[in-house]
Amino acid sequence: AQPAPGTPLTHFSNSPKSVTLFYPNLGEAREEFTLDKNAAQSQGQEIELLIYLPGAARPDTLTMNFTGGRVLSMHSEALRPDEADPVLDPLRARLNEARSREQVLTAQAAAVEARLNGLNSAFMPEASIAKELEQLDAARQKYVPALAAEAAQLSRTLEKARAELAWLENELNSHPPSWRVKAVLLRENTSGDAVTYAYILDNCGWNPVYRLEALPDQKSVHFSMSAEVWQRSGFDWSNTDLRLATVQPGLSLAPGELWPWRIGLEEPLLARSQKSMSMEMAEASAPLQASADMVMSKPYAPPREVQRTSYALWELGAKNLVNNETSSFAILEDKWPAKFSVTLRPLTGRSGYLTAQVDKSAATRNLPDGQGLYLVDNTSVGQGAFSPLGEEPIFFGPDPMVFADMKLLDS
Repeated sequence: AQPAPGTPLTHFSNSPKSVTLFYPNLGEAREEFTLDKNAAQSQGQEIELLIYLPGAARPDTLTMNFTGGRVLSMHSEALRPDEADPVLDPLRARLNEARSREQVLTAQAAAVEARLNGLNSAFMPEASIAKELEQLDAARQKYVPALAAEAAQLSRTLEKARAELAWLENELNSHPPSWRVKAVLLRENTSGDAVTYAYILDNCGWNPVYRLEALPDQKSVHFSMSAEVWQRSGFDWSNTDLRLATVQPGLSLAPGELWPWRIGLEEPLLARSQKSMSMEMAEASAPLQASADMVMSKPYAPPREVQRTSYALWELGAKNLVNNETSSFAILEDKWPAKFSVTLRPLTGRSGYLTAQVDKSAATRNLPDGQGLYLVDNTSVGQGAFSPLGEEPIFFGPDPMVFADMKLLDS
């Protein structure tokens, strides 16, 4: 139907068509749609557009492109609690369905309970007649077990329905208000009708999880990486074109200013203060560690890797991401040549540690630090931090066959 004259065109989506999930907790959502054929088609005409963004969006990062001309202006505002919110309509619909279902189940449970009470407390003034007592007893034996089973099943179903209802109410109440963006487009040609917009989205991200298996007999280390992807937008994402990148948006574009170097005597208190500050800066720049849980699964299709100058990007294709759940996708797999040895440090302990000096492949140069699962010949030996960069040796825990003891030979 053609919109009334002066009525802005409206677009919104709860499931982004394309999302690049950056490391570690931001995403860039992209949307594309085609203007209605009845929209302004003459050159020089302006088109009013209303776009609704989810509450987790950052409207100040919104960019827009119009193939039929250019964008004249954009203005964003948060919706008031008393305003209609089309972004939350699916959640409200689910809540209404859950309330109706809970009411129906409550009525069914009450009806079954009433029938059970009627049979169990039936009173007959002529119950002294043996035949009537037999009929009542037969009715109880016939109907009470089935009614009791039905009552138990309804009780379990009702409990689940009420839990779902409570979750939906809490989800809707805790969901931040959506954003309304008012945009004005200028028609400059009649050949384009596509509008594309992108924005930064909070409450989504991915973490790398590594698996390193030492194979001393094969003189190699089997390396693999999976990505744990999550989103907490409040909605399930269906058929989202998922891409993962190792770049971290929001970091400073330029390095910090250098402090002047002073050569001379310093007060001990000042020296200690500077040392404390350096330690705090080092802790603040430490990489975020991923979850220790290892959930490995095969992707629907092998991811396509795109190596950039300073970061890596993987195109995983269309994926479904369930709200508040973590999905795991296999990303990389490689086998590194390794030289194995045993590292002994008697001053710290008598155990010898299996050590691998590996030649890491060029594919790891842009990978972020993360949590790793360490194995030796398909047997887990522990979990710990892993950095794909650098040439430091990789330790695979104590070697049960090698020990070192320190003994005093002469006093």
